[in-house]
Amino acid sequence: MRYTLPIVARPSRPVHLMRIFLDLIAIAACGGAGALVAWLIVSALGWTGVGGAMAMAATGMLAATLFWVIGVALLRGLGLLK
Repeated sequence: MRYTLPIVARPSRPVHLMRIFLDLIAIAACGGAGALVAWLIVSALGWTGVGGAMAMAATGMLAATLFWVIGVALLRGLGLLK
């Protein structure tokens, strides 16, 4: 008896170099904006040292993620992204 696995993976789409480049630019922009927001918040609170650095890292990652989500939602809303 011959056993075959069902095909569950979709065929891969071609990856365009411009798409990768734009994704990298978007990641850098969201990361930079998140870092700036985190720096402004932590500086305004007057936190320094290791605690301030940890708060800034966590706040920066959260802000960068929010910027990414907002950007994707905006581009999908405008019909520029599937």
